[in-house]
Amino acid sequence: LRLADCADRVFLIEALEHGPTLTRMSRRISNYDGRMHIQMPDLTRTQQRAVTAMALRLLGARVGYDYPSLLRNARRRVALNMKRGFCSETAQYLLTMAGVMPPQAEAISVS
Repeated sequence: LRLADCADRVFLIEALEHGPTLTRMSRRISNYDGRMHIQMPDLTRTQQRAVTAMALRLLGARVGYDYPSLLRNARRRVALNMKRGFCSETAQYLLTMAGVMPPQAEAISVS
């Protein structure tokens, strides 16, 4: 995410055990000793604003981490309902709610 007040910084919205959290991307990857692939979706400015607005709303929603669905998702698809969220489920929810991708009843599978 890029916020209007901090346009020169990139933030991540992360699904953590205590709920969604906003973190500076540079802080998250500064001590990472490994390889990573970062894929930024090609969004219009309207979609970018919609994703940012939805992410900021989600930060205050007190959504916990969805450990059970994360484990189930390794074997089969799980419902996308955001009562709780794991990493890719949270990203999918934000992109769906912002109109970037079509609504789906199930979270993206990791397999």
